[in-house]
Amino acid sequence: FYVAFTRATSLMILPIYQNWYGRSSELFKCLSGAFSPDGESVNSELDGHYDILEVDDLPAGGWKDRVKAILENSKNPSSASRDATQESQRIIMKGINRMMPTKIRRQHSYSSLTHHGGSSAMGADGRPADGTAQEAPDTVDDTTQVLHTEMEPDGYPKGAPLGNALHNVMESLCKGDDGIHFSDMKCTIEEAESNETLRAIIDSMFRGEGIGCRDERKYREWMAYSARLIWRTLNARLAIGMSLSELEPGDAIAEMEYYMDTPGDILTSDESGSKAATGQYDAICKGFMDLVFRSDGRYHILDWKSDRLEGYDKLSVGRRIDEFYAVQRVLYPYVTIKWLSKLLGKAEKTVFKEDFGGMHYILLRGTAENSPQGTYYRSWESYGELEKEYHDMVSKKIWAMSQPLNTKEYED
Repeated sequence: FYVAFTRATSLMILPIYQNWYGRSSELFKCLSGAFSPDGESVNSELDGHYDILEVDDLPAGGWKDRVKAILENSKNPSSASRDATQESQRIIMKGINRMMPTKIRRQHSYSSLTHHGGSSAMGADGRPADGTAQEAPDTVDDTTQVLHTEMEPDGYPKGAPLGNALHNVMESLCKGDDGIHFSDMKCTIEEAESNETLRAIIDSMFRGEGIGCRDERKYREWMAYSARLIWRTLNARLAIGMSLSELEPGDAIAEMEYYMDTPGDILTSDESGSKAATGQYDAICKGFMDLVFRSDGRYHILDWKSDRLEGYDKLSVGRRIDEFYAVQRVLYPYVTIKWLSKLLGKAEKTVFKEDFGGMHYILLRGTAENSPQGTYYRSWESYGELEKEYHDMVSKKIWAMSQPLNTKEYED
């Protein structure tokens, strides 16, 4: 509030102005509810002690005199007064803590939801125990044959920097701002490898992530291999029977940002371990989707993964997605349908039936030309099935993050 008095750590100055009562009553009610657990008015508690609503009438320098008086009166309180004050503070803090889950608006993302609460339960076949994963449509041969995957060159980068660099290359190619687009990869692998624009983009993205090599010959091998990897990825055959190189400019959006309110029940456990709703939490979920594209009138979501697997057959890829990306697989389609419902002016069920395509993953290291190897596809029988899966996921992932704060220190 006023920098000169921030060293007075035992004192909080909360300005509450008289004109709030008329023009901004909702703001005053919000403050009153947040800082007065027993429901009493903030004004009734502060007005009697500090007459805070009269601060506008103080003469010049009046603030300094008022704060000085407050501090002097609190320097040497009696033992009884100190004990009463501490007990009062404990009661107030416990009350505030109990209300925190309903007063705080939490921000979540796919990552925060994924890394809280552990992985989903897995069945013996590598699918979730609840059977949520589905087989791909009939457009894909049900084969486990693994095509030859090119060996990575010596010292080829790995980890998050490589993943970020490859994501950025794909984003650039989708937008086409650097003179080359997905559709330009409808060429031979030799033409892609020798494409100077493509290699310049890869080089720029690698260096942007701090990836380099003093051996120029080796670095050129990395660039050539990366160009071939990009070409194979964009010419891999997705479950819907097409490749990304068939997309034209305007058919896809890279790094689409989303925001979505995620209200729901606050669940608490009793002594037996059963959970019951004890209130409502208020949260917002935000993030970025790697790619949203349109094919045959339907909207699809696709996410790039740079995971290194021992094999990239259908079962191995499915296990990987189930184990590490089960939350994302549900969250992104649900968000997209909500967005399309607003965009197209249709009910969610209608959007799902008429306009939604599905959720795709591409594991960049394991793709092959004209093959579904290294790809994954998921859809649902109905919007109701997706909606239920989403709410089940939210109730499991968010409830533990929406509990009251630890009040032990105020109870000792």
